[in-house]
Amino acid sequence: MDKVNLVQKAIDYLKNMDETFYSVAKNTGISDMSIGRYVKGTSRPTVANARIICQYFEKINETSNAKIISNINFILIPMIQIHEQENYLREFGDREYIDKLPTYPVIADKDFNGKYRIFEVNGDSMDDGSKDSICDKDKILCREVKKETWGNLETVDCNFLIVLRDGFKIRQITKYDPANEEFICHSLNSVFNDLRIKLNNILELYLILKIIDRNVRK
Repeated sequence: MDKVNLVQKAIDYLKNMDETFYSVAKNTGISDMSIGRYVKGTSRPTVANARIICQYFEKINETSNAKIISNINFILIPMIQIHEQENYLREFGDREYIDKLPTYPVIADKDFNGKYRIFEVNGDSMDDGSKDSICDKDKILCREVKKETWGNLETVDCNFLIVLRDGFKIRQITKYDPANEEFICHSLNSVFNDLRIKLNNILELYLILKIIDRNVRK
């Protein structure tokens, strides 16, 4: 389903529901004020919120005689969009700055331990045209890799987002070179050469867990 139809489907669910704004808000993590605006037509849900709303009502429809699904939980993850990346490089360690970032709701289907971020992908270094591609404008869920473990990474079939002092890179880390204290990094896109990245140039390192919003490409 494309994004336009997904948003409209969510609005249709809300306009035909038998529940209060509060009950939907409680079970989706979306504020009751936002739910009210969607129903009244004064604003439209984001694609992320539309997906959550549709999942919620579809799960209700699959459950016999159920009105409220109490076991649907969401966690709100700070999101760094492309236009915000320069600011993030300066402010990533500032808790107040992080708290002001927009958030993206993710279904909490597992324990979320550690620090998580959602990054909007800028560029096509990991796009080889296959189903494994990470494409420009995709949104990816990432978990921080603690610095003390960098030298012992299990890198087979893993992709990483590397926050450098001068920007962001998404690569596979194929090897750690302890003599030079650097990672050897590989791109899925053959246009990009392998990189050697010094550990002292890395501000943060994140393991990419999954793509949570795939950009529609034409």
